Amino acid sequence: MTWRTRLMAYAAATLMAAVAMINFAQAAVVELPDGSKADLSSQCPVCHMKVEAGTLGPAAVVLANGAVTLFDGPMDLFRFVLSAGQYGVSKADIKHLFVTDYAGKKFIDATKAYYVVGSNVTSGMGPEPIPFPTKDAAEKFKADHAGKAVLAYGDVTMDHVKPKRKMLKMEHEKPGNAGHAH
Repeated sequence: MTWRTRLMAYAAATLMAAVAMINFAQAAVVELPDGSKADLSSQCPVCHMKVEAGTLGPAAVVLANGAVTLFDGPMDLFRFVLSAGQYGVSKADIKHLFVTDYAGKKFIDATKAYYVVGSNVTSGMGPEPIPFPTKDAAEKFKADHAGKAVLAYGDVTMDHVKPKRKMLKMEHEKPGNAGHAH
């Protein structure tokens, strides 16, 4: 291989790497089904993890004023919505809720999804309600992954979205959060 061929190969590889980095940076902003834009590099307001780090895909709340709040997974979306006042949000101000379909990896309407709770698929924070667009898909996943139940959106409670004890302890220890867990 001549030096010219090596130089051309190096230049091509460098260009491809630059294009990949640009595409990654652009992918940090995604469009939600309602047309809202969401920045995946943001921080989850519930657990304070980077949204893009979530293992089950992001979830989102779109407020009536157009503001978008992202979460690293469905557990934190539910924790936020079920205790919205703690986050300075009125439930009446929530316009849309989206979760990532576990199988299809696309955003779906959280209020129309079905959730498998108590399965052997968990995140770093513990058991997650695993979202699916259809009840049949959720039932199949439940059978395949030792799930306890398939629930509609309105049937998911705080008992279904409790983080591991370690996470609760961390919340208690946050500065300015003495004795108060989310």
